[in-house]
Amino acid sequence: MSDWTEPTEEERAEMEAADKLARQQAERLAAERRTATRMILHAQVNMKSESNFFMGFTENISEGGIFVSTLSPPAMGDEVELAVAVDGSDPLPIKGVVRWHRTDEDGNPTGCGVQFEGLDDDSRRTIEMLLVTLEKEPLFHDLD
Repeated sequence: MSDWTEPTEEERAEMEAADKLARQQAERLAAERRTATRMILHAQVNMKSESNFFMGFTENISEGGIFVSTLSPPAMGDEVELAVAVDGSDPLPIKGVVRWHRTDEDGNPTGCGVQFEGLDDDSRRTIEMLLVTLEKEPLFHDLD
């Protein structure tokens, strides 16, 4: 390996710039994969799908979706319309898709996760303002 030589200052600067760009791109991709922080939200929510009407309560919300606690959630993949009323305010209309169900230890449904879809600018701003005022959901829960 006697033919190896030190890079020139110009080559070193080019390698450092390429390394920095690669790190920035990796950080950007990681941030895009990261799920949004969930915030605690206890509010009444009405939810309707193409064939049913559901009532429930929220437990948490994020920029990307909301969890609705209900004993009869819509089917996974169903498109739903939500009306979320927080502290007596006018209900916020939101469209979404049911992405997952939560069940108890006996397999009975206890709620569903709804991913927001097609938020208009006003709804997005309202959710962002709401998230600023809410308490962050804890990462760990006590097991009683």
